[in-house]
Amino acid sequence: MKTLYRFCLLLITLSLGSVNTYSQGRSLPSEYYSHIRSADSLLNKGAYTQASEHYRKAFLSFGWSGTPDDRYNSARAFALAGNRDSTIATLQTFCIKARAWDPRKLNTDTAFSFIRTSPAFAAVIDCMKANKEKYAPNFNYEW
Repeated sequence: MKTLYRFCLLLITLSLGSVNTYSQGRSLPSEYYSHIRSADSLLNKGAYTQASEHYRKAFLSFGWSGTPDDRYNSARAFALAGNRDSTIATLQTFCIKARAWDPRKLNTDTAFSFIRTSPAFAAVIDCMKANKEKYAPNFNYEW
């Protein structure tokens, strides 16, 4: 029963994420995918500044839109490159546009350790908590 519940929750989460990306009837351009593939590869190789640039180009190619996972990964790239302002701006966009509501990942991801004490990071966490109350009030983090 728990497995079925988790599977259904996963499907709902994935479908909600795709609603934000395709909500206006637009599909992702091939240039977007090309830059995302490059960015992900560079991120995995530790070339954080170059990865950040490819994420930026991907979002630009899609009218500054992007998938929630790509927004999160770009925030990680900015953070690992040491770019505090871009990290916070990307996390704010992630919270607002993707309606992110689970701050646990941000609080445990070591990429964000250098900004956890900043008021701007606390504001992102507050945004996520507000999203949880609005979009998933009955969701229990504990299984």
